[in-house]
Parts: sequence; C-alpha cells; structure tokens
Amino acid sequence: MLVNSTFKSLEIPGSPEIEHMLALRKGPEDQELEGIWHDDSSRHFAISLSLSLTPELICGGELEIRRFREEESMNSLSGSRPFGLASVFLTGKYGFEHRTRRVTSGNRLVLVLWVSSSLINT
Repeated sequence: MLVNSTFKSLEIPGSPEIEHMLALRKGPEDQELEGIWHDDSSRHFAISLSLSLTPELICGGELEIRRFREEESMNSLSGSRPFGLASVFLTGKYGFEHRTRRVTSGNRLVLVLWVSSSLINT
C-alpha cells in the first residue's frame, strides 16, 4: 500500500520523461502483501532514494532485482538504507524486473523515479 503518494509525469521536449512517486510503507500496521515481480517495461531505468530518517528501525522492505522470470533474485538491497542513499537499476527495457518486500517494522520512506526517453537506444 502506498501512503501519502504523489504520482506525476514531466515531459520536456528533447529531454527524458521522468515519473516519480513518494512511497511510505509502515510496518507492521500496513496489511500490505509481498510485492509482486514487475518490470516497468516502458522505462529504461529507475532510481530509489531513501528518505527514511530512522533506517535502523526498519525490518523488511528489501528491493530485489533479477533478470526477467528467473527464480532467484540477483540482487537484494536492504530496506533500511541510510537517508540520502540512492540506488539506480535497469528495468524492463533491458530484461530486468524487481519487487519490494513487505515492511514488518519501522517506516520506510522512498522517492522512486522512472526514466525513459526516445533518445536512449535499447
């Protein structure tokens, strides 16, 4: 579940399209299930920026990334990343998918950005 979320798309001629979302996941009161694997197929890459002020209190909320339809995740990033730490990863345009695991305690606040552009070759 996304709490206090804002979704906006900016389109500037000659520049990439950037979409963003502010996501707050609260554990354990959120009854959110495990995230589903998805690929953001129309986007080239994504950025996850941690805005959590008390990351040491967060359990769960890992960002997992893998090649499309592989059983094992190839990379798992902690849900308790320090404030200001950004992770950049490829999305569906390059054959990757990802999910965010359920937050079981603490409050995980993340700014997510997706970038796509006709100027980037696939």
